Amino acid sequence: MLDEHGTSVEKVKAEAAESEKLMLELMAQIGTKMAEAALAAKVKTENGMGAKAAAAQLKHTKELVELKYQAGLAADTKAEAKQKLESALEEGTTRFKASLHFSGLNNKLYGKLKRQVNNDFLASKDTMPKTEDDVIRRALGFQGSPGY
Repeated sequence: MLDEHGTSVEKVKAEAAESEKLMLELMAQIGTKMAEAALAAKVKTENGMGAKAAAAQLKHTKELVELKYQAGLAADTKAEAKQKLESALEEGTTRFKASLHFSGLNNKLYGKLKRQVNNDFLASKDTMPKTEDDVIRRALGFQGSPGY
């Protein structure tokens, strides 16, 4: 799918760059939260709280930040998976309609075209029209001999 459409490859690259940017922003936010927790632990230690208690609070804060970060990634992954599923279902529906349309072409007029696509498939070449518009274009542009 990506090899056939250069724009899809560029779109995926752009989405990957955007995801990387968001991840870096999240990491920066996590770093800020950890620095705040360390500062709070230091202040509490200076105000008489024991060093062990301050360290335990810092560790707890760090764990909470990590859990929130992982939960955010899981939510993003779930939404991304749902979007990919919807996209795959839509593409599958489009291709199914195209194959039905293609198989319904008149064999007398387009039998040679159908055999050509079938032979290409057997040779591991995917020349099957992907959309109904592709089927129509291929049928109108086919220069086969009339069957009648």
